[in-house]
Amino acid sequence: MPADIHSIQNAMIIYNCLKYPLIIDPDNQANNWIKKSHSLQQLQVTQLYNPKFMRHLENCIQFGQQLLIEDIETELEPILDSILLKSQYKKGNQYYIKLAEVEFPFHNEFRLYMTSKLDNPVYLPDVSIKVLLFYYRSPLSTSSSQDKVWKNNCLLKSSNTREMIWKSRDRILFSRFSSFI
Repeated sequence: MPADIHSIQNAMIIYNCLKYPLIIDPDNQANNWIKKSHSLQQLQVTQLYNPKFMRHLENCIQFGQQLLIEDIETELEPILDSILLKSQYKKGNQYYIKLAEVEFPFHNEFRLYMTSKLDNPVYLPDVSIKVLLFYYRSPLSTSSSQDKVWKNNCLLKSSNTREMIWKSRDRILFSRFSSFI
């Protein structure tokens, strides 16, 4: 990740949020950044459609590993609800969580990241209750040229609108002035 202020703020939000982050990442930069920043630690990378998804999830929860779930679509799997809502409970000195009616020890160093490659996804309100929706955009992203084009188009439209307003104003003033002559 670049060392600019925008990227540092992105990292602080992702690492310090109270909810697990669902990062909207069409350029795949946050995904790559998470993989690089956790290269020395245990990071499991999986997808919801992976046949070993439940095994990865269970192991990461029990052993306090980091889990990155890639390619999230517009809906989350119900199996994640107890994790996303942080429904851990304590028995003796150990915390537990239930996944699909099976109880697992919950390690407090477990961390979950989710990324979506969708450019402009629409999530239902219940998703935003469970996760931190975070649109990741680096100033050095590959689509920054697209951003510049978009900004230029907005400026051009704004300029054209301003010109139309001035022309309309001139016509109105001319018509009013000519009625007095």
